[in-house]
Amino acid sequence: MNREIFLHQLRIRLSQLPEPEIEKRLEYYSELIEDMVEDGMSEEDAVASFGDINQIAQGIMETTALSTLVKTTVKPKNGWSTAAIVIAIVGSPLWVSLLLAFAAVIASVYLVIWSLIISIFAVVLSLGLLGIYLFFKSFWLLGAGFPTVIYTIGSGLGLMGFCLLSFLGAKVAILGLIQLTRWIFVQIKSLFIKKEAN
Repeated sequence: MNREIFLHQLRIRLSQLPEPEIEKRLEYYSELIEDMVEDGMSEEDAVASFGDINQIAQGIMETTALSTLVKTTVKPKNGWSTAAIVIAIVGSPLWVSLLLAFAAVIASVYLVIWSLIISIFAVVLSLGLLGIYLFFKSFWLLGAGFPTVIYTIGSGLGLMGFCLLSFLGAKVAILGLIQLTRWIFVQIKSLFIKKEAN
């Protein structure tokens, strides 16, 4: 497909974005195609190098700010009709409470996940600090006998080693929890992205 058809198809797939946002994206791809044509490619080859237009549109929608998607999804293109306004006002006790409940659930899930992340770091850090404390404390216990000093040094070194091992496991767990928060955000965002037909 040539540049004109590509840009037209992309405009259709981005129709739920605000017009300035659509124009910005179309201008970017238009300039990109022009640069490729100046470098000796044909328009068709330049367009083909972008890949599937549906994936391009989906990528643009996923990188668009959630607030932009919500605004354009909630606000109808032709404005609010009188009946829609009346229904929104009359139904507000129901939909506002549902919306607040949904927001509270999402906020609590994020709070729990980040509390877990902080707790994991706190446990690992406390193991390391306790190990360091015991190691240096052993020098004050020289009068308590050689076995006590060796036991304290061994305990301190053991806790420091366990801290290092725990850190590796904690790192994997924390990265997994961060990926989970990103996945939840993408799923919430996808609620506001309309699936366009080809």
